[in-house]
Amino acid sequence: MLKHALAYARRGWAVFPLRRDSKQPATQHGVHDATTSATQIELWWTREPDCNIGIACGDASRGLLVVDVDGPAAPVALLPPTPTVVTAKGRHYYYRYSGEAKNAVRIKPDMDLRWTGGYVVAPPSVHPSGVEYEWAADPPLARTPLAPAPEWLAVAMRVKAESVRNRVARDNDAEWKPADAARWPEIPDGCRNRKLFEIACAAVAKNATPEQVAQDIEAINKHACRPPLPDREIGLLLRSVGRYR
Repeated sequence: MLKHALAYARRGWAVFPLRRDSKQPATQHGVHDATTSATQIELWWTREPDCNIGIACGDASRGLLVVDVDGPAAPVALLPPTPTVVTAKGRHYYYRYSGEAKNAVRIKPDMDLRWTGGYVVAPPSVHPSGVEYEWAADPPLARTPLAPAPEWLAVAMRVKAESVRNRVARDNDAEWKPADAARWPEIPDGCRNRKLFEIACAAVAKNATPEQVAQDIEAINKHACRPPLPDREIGLLLRSVGRYR
């Protein structure tokens, strides 16, 4: 795994270790620990050579935007050719992008976006099912630069970002209320830590007590995160939020 992690770092893609045969981070801060430092990467994978590889998306990796397709309903005909990873359930399309964006679930049917704060599992990592992630043969990664994100996707991301800004502005004017976790939009693997941290910080900004923040985060984790974060990671997240009070 080490040589592959180093190769990604040389491309400017920040990497970090995931647990063996898992999507779960193997470092304390997960995607926020991602780096292109060869020294740190060698330290991680020398210590745990079988760890999977996570690649941080967005600003940490020179504008790496990944489109995650995980079902037959996805309109893949709208996606221009670009280096692509074959996953256990679908494909990851790697694009370059320099505009405003947000991680998004179901931006199209069976199609999610991974951007700053999100990450993807990179080849030759092994999925929990035993399937190995691999680069598609066409177009070949070694000889093909990443394609720019298609215009329709750029427009959709700008609309999404504006929607998030408007919602945050509205939320900041309101008092804290318990989250309606049962109706919360799905939060996919790769975005869970960042999204829950944002939700917790927003609750703190509305003067929610630590107990109220924990109530929201535990409920949203249970009902919306796919899969839910382990209790230990929720505890670490809540302690991190507590430092911002």
